[in-house]
Amino acid sequence: MKTSNASLLALMIATLTLASCGGSSDDKAAAPVDSTELVAKENFSFRTDQKITVTVQPATGAEGVANVYTASDKGNADRPDYLSRVTTIRPDLEASAKINYTGTEGILWIEWLPSINSDSPESLTKLTISSNQTTYYVDVQ
Repeated sequence: MKTSNASLLALMIATLTLASCGGSSDDKAAAPVDSTELVAKENFSFRTDQKITVTVQPATGAEGVANVYTASDKGNADRPDYLSRVTTIRPDLEASAKINYTGTEGILWIEWLPSINSDSPESLTKLTISSNQTTYYVDVQ
């Protein structure tokens, strides 16, 4: 029994010794970098968001709401990811919404849901977001 304990102790010591060995002393990847070596343009920014305005233009007499989503459903790219909704636009109160777009897909989904009294159908519009465009108009019937 004592031989078994001694063997186990020797195995643990050997394991700890091997695990505590670091890399070689010739590790150039860990050399510190002087911040004066980092140069970026004056107007450089890591920000990827974009301020945009979306205006929903319903047909005459059409009433309802427009839900705005920033991502597609992972299982079906032909519909929005309903968890990515950023706002709801009510054209009868205010037809535009200012959005700080932070999506990574470069698209917005506009889902038109007509009111019960409206004859207009539901619709789904996919907008492609451009880096040089800040205003988007969506016509719904």
